[in-house]
Amino acid sequence: MFILWKSVSQGNRTDDELETATGFSESQISTTVTGLRHLRMLEGGDEYEAVELSYVSAASTEEIAFGLTILDNIMSESTPPDWSKQAALPLTISYFLSNNTQRFRRMDKTLATKINDYHRDRDYVPRDGKGNPNDMNDRKLQNWTFFADFIGVVRKWDGKDYTTYLSPDLVYSLLRVGVDQLPDEAASSSEPPAISIRDWLKLVSERFFPIRLTNSDEVPLILSQTLVDLSKQGRIRIVEAGDKGHIGLQNTPSPSSMDAQANSIRLLK
Repeated sequence: MFILWKSVSQGNRTDDELETATGFSESQISTTVTGLRHLRMLEGGDEYEAVELSYVSAASTEEIAFGLTILDNIMSESTPPDWSKQAALPLTISYFLSNNTQRFRRMDKTLATKINDYHRDRDYVPRDGKGNPNDMNDRKLQNWTFFADFIGVVRKWDGKDYTTYLSPDLVYSLLRVGVDQLPDEAASSSEPPAISIRDWLKLVSERFFPIRLTNSDEVPLILSQTLVDLSKQGRIRIVEAGDKGHIGLQNTPSPSSMDAQANSIRLLK
């Protein structure tokens, strides 16, 4: 999808121009254009217009900005339980994070059924042209996996096996969005801004994909692991700032630089 969107943004606006520029077949272009239209990334009739990306200044790469724009488009059309038709993308990310699903096969029918049940529990019931429920299945799980791999939610392990791992660049980009839009919890300090973890997760849930603290006020395991990686890389520090209450890391050793009563994150780079 990104390749075709990028090509349109560079001025290749017709099917013939896209076929020449990308090497895609006519059917591939037709299918991809339809998908990009559903995700509100393309406009226009026979001559396409690429929708401008959001979060370019915050995102580490244009590819991440592309993914964040898609998720933002979907969530902006969703007022749970009234979900956008394309809400399977963010809701499936939510499933993997909330269930700590760390390794999976991209066409696992049993897993697809569990994800479908998770969707239904949240009143997400997309329907086909005849009004019948359009269930998650192994083919749709595979398509989701390719998208999730592209934006940095999962990564290939071996063959058809994947691990759920939020890339440091993706999480850092989400943190930069938070710094741009949330108050500084340490405004009186000469240190770089610190944003509340609670407020940041609320922002991510509203804009990109649902995510929440555990019942023990801990960051979910998979995100905790990436925050520790970012801390070890010297890109963030998990600190105490403001009065929002202590936040822990689920089943993850705290980095040595983390404050004992940490509740905020400070970007260092």
